[in-house]
Amino acid sequence: MGFFSLSQPKIKDTVGPRFACVNMLLETVISVFGIEHPQKRAEELFPEKEISVSPAGHIVVKKDTDTTDVNRFFEALLFDLSKTFGNEYVDHILRTIYRTLLAKYGDKRAQEILSCIPGNFLEEERLGFLPKEQLEEMVRQKTKELRDANSVLEERVHIRTEQLEKLLFKTQQLTDSILKKDQELTSANKELQTLDGVKNEFVSVAAHQLRTPLSGVKWTLASILKGDMGPLTKEQHEFLEKCYDSNDRMIDLVNNMLSVDRIKSGKFEYKIASYSLSSILEPVLFDIHTEAQKRRITVDAKIEPHLPNIECDKDKIRAVLQNFLENAIRYNKEHGYIWLAVRKKTGDGGHYVEISIKDTGIGIPKDEQTHIFKRFYRATNAVSTIADGSGLGLFIAKSIIERHGGKLWFESEHRKGTTFYFTLPITQNGHK
Repeated sequence: MGFFSLSQPKIKDTVGPRFACVNMLLETVISVFGIEHPQKRAEELFPEKEISVSPAGHIVVKKDTDTTDVNRFFEALLFDLSKTFGNEYVDHILRTIYRTLLAKYGDKRAQEILSCIPGNFLEEERLGFLPKEQLEEMVRQKTKELRDANSVLEERVHIRTEQLEKLLFKTQQLTDSILKKDQELTSANKELQTLDGVKNEFVSVAAHQLRTPLSGVKWTLASILKGDMGPLTKEQHEFLEKCYDSNDRMIDLVNNMLSVDRIKSGKFEYKIASYSLSSILEPVLFDIHTEAQKRRITVDAKIEPHLPNIECDKDKIRAVLQNFLENAIRYNKEHGYIWLAVRKKTGDGGHYVEISIKDTGIGIPKDEQTHIFKRFYRATNAVSTIADGSGLGLFIAKSIIERHGGKLWFESEHRKGTTFYFTLPITQNGHK
């Protein structure tokens, strides 16, 4: 039997609506809980067995049992159902029972049937049998309850409206402030872009204007050092060599500034072809050998044999390697080490060459590592070690490597050294 499927009363009609009502509710309880539950409830309430439940699921009442006892048992069953399923479920059950009993006993006994059911259920059905005075009192009571509830609701709505108005006002203020700041930032950004453009233009013009006279100074100094203007004393030769080196650094700075200008304007030209790495690495290692010896720095190069060719602009990749190796020498300690490693790798959907340059130099402070590839940026310990420097080398190197489809990154520990890594794609056709 389902929860809402109620059968006709099993007891005789002469017993009356009260017992029929209890009996029908009993069937519902049995369908929900099973026969054991109502039997235990009967035993709890009536140890003397004034009321019990038969194995067939009928209510069994002694002859001298008072109607009050039946009510107690009835209410106990209703309490169990309400506790488990809620009052709405019980009200639905009782309404079904009420209609079934009306059909059985007739409308004339409706009030008698309702008297069998506790007063907190079937309120709508009871209204038609209440005296006028009681109905009026109920209406007044309900009206008062509704007015009180309405007053409470209005007060809550009023409080909430005030809270929302205050929140809206604050939100509007915040929005206005954000818009104002956004306008200020937009204006400041435009000014910075204008200044940056002016600066770039100045750098470009200055660099172009400087390169020609610096080249002339270099040619003149080289001619004097060769003795074209007559013999030099040792002191004169050493002094002019320092001038020549300083002029060379100025030329490098101007060239770097021009490279940055071309990178920013998208005019940095690349001549891509297939080259063997040895044709790029060997001249660079030869160039740095003398300077490394002066600083008593050991350079250990381990290049994997039979490396395939790479697609690159030979001169630009050579400049990148030169920059990393020269920095590894300049910022290293005497009797330090540099390890150059070149190996073939596979990953990221293709084959590539990974080049790493590791040194035992000053390292990069941790809090400055995120700025290291920015234009004109030099770490504080680098500035204190060697005063001159443009801060453009790593910016240019990163642009060149990424333009080749490679990646550039580093690992560094302050005062212990740095390792720079970069990758270059391998030519599909193999060796040149």
